[in-house]
Amino acid sequence: MVYRQVQRQAAALAYNDVIFAFALACAMMVFNSPEILACASSSAISRSYYPGDERNAGDFAYSMGSRIAFDAVYNLAKEFWPDVRNHLFGRHR
Repeated sequence: MVYRQVQRQAAALAYNDVIFAFALACAMMVFNSPEILACASSSAISRSYYPGDERNAGDFAYSMGSRIAFDAVYNLAKEFWPDVRNHLFGRHR
């Protein structure tokens, strides 16, 4: 019973971290425009260094999507790293 509760809690935390990449945590869910705009602007700047024939919407969307995915994975890593560190390197409870 306790294992299922912990497993549900971990899944809920992971879900919240992924959602945080798209929405700000407030009293209500609000679109996380700073995150999306930052990813869009950094993708646009990085794509501007390529020649014109290599710049297209597909490459821009891929770059932006990979940056958002990286941020979501980074949020997950920050959330769960203390538990992983304790499990791998000692201080078992």
